[in-house]
Amino acid sequence: PDVPFIFVSGTIGEEYAIRALRNGATDYVLKHNLVRLPAAVERALQDTEVRAARRKAETDLEETRSRLDGIVSSLSDVVWSVSPKPYRMLYVSRAIDSVWRRPAEAFYANPDAWIEQIHPDDREAVERSWAGALCGGVFDAVYRIVHDDGTVRWIHDRAKSIRDDAGDVLRLDGIARDISELKLQEQRIT
Repeated sequence: PDVPFIFVSGTIGEEYAIRALRNGATDYVLKHNLVRLPAAVERALQDTEVRAARRKAETDLEETRSRLDGIVSSLSDVVWSVSPKPYRMLYVSRAIDSVWRRPAEAFYANPDAWIEQIHPDDREAVERSWAGALCGGVFDAVYRIVHDDGTVRWIHDRAKSIRDDAGDVLRLDGIARDISELKLQEQRIT
């Protein structure tokens, strides 16, 4: 399939030429116009090189994605990325299942699902900080989340704005860490 195929014929009609191109021929040349053949061969070889380079780049990209997914999946921290416009979850790591006790799909369906679990005493300050971050400000918040069974977990969540050349916020990339054990130790000390 990677070898260029140029159809050369003296009697090919337009219908057959189109059918040959649809079936994988790179080009066609009529016998009475063989002066086109060298240019067609050169173009076919260049196209083959371009396709091979594209396939290699796609393979390399897939290997990099797989490696990064393996690294991120091994973290106990939640790695996430959100688009402000349109407002949607771009990525959330599998650690969300254990920290928020909700599947990642819930956060793709509703990008505010994480806010809905924030302790009522912490929610206003976090929402204010979050609104500022969506406009390009800093997001660095420590808050509590409440699970369905009433369990409370402390979270340290921070994000960086990624901007385009015009300075507009493209996305927020962040990491959320469960710091409940640290908070318990702080309480024991005080």
